[in-house]
Amino acid sequence: MTVKINLKRAERKVIPEDDYLLNITAAQQRKAKSSGEATLHLDLRVDGETHPDYAESPLYLDLSLQEQSWFRVVELCKAALGELSADDEGDFEFEPEDLIGSQIAAHVIVSDEYDGTPRNYIDRRSGSVYSPAEFRVEEEVEEEPSIGED
Repeated sequence: MTVKINLKRAERKVIPEDDYLLNITAAQQRKAKSSGEATLHLDLRVDGETHPDYAESPLYLDLSLQEQSWFRVVELCKAALGELSADDEGDFEFEPEDLIGSQIAAHVIVSDEYDGTPRNYIDRRSGSVYSPAEFRVEEEVEEEPSIGED
């Protein structure tokens, strides 16, 4: 059987470091290859309306589901789902698939630490994943002219 690959679309794309709106196209719980610990894996695509030059560029995010990293998962869920509600004991439950179709905003960085090849990563610092509403506010503020400009 013949294999057909479009060489224009097969190139590794590295997008510039910046904040982007990202569409969640897949979400699942996995086991980390190195540690065997549970992780939340997301496939993301750059939103084409806000970033037409980088539309559909793929990004991936893996978040540990260990207790010491729950704050990152909560940050992601708040960004994608809005306000979260917990039961009487403080537990919040969700299905990873519930995230599919949602949007988040995130700061994307470029790093070549892995093997010297530049790659994109979602910045893992707190606050680097946030709601699309906050992204739109930031974009609008940046576009407003300064006082005295025509």
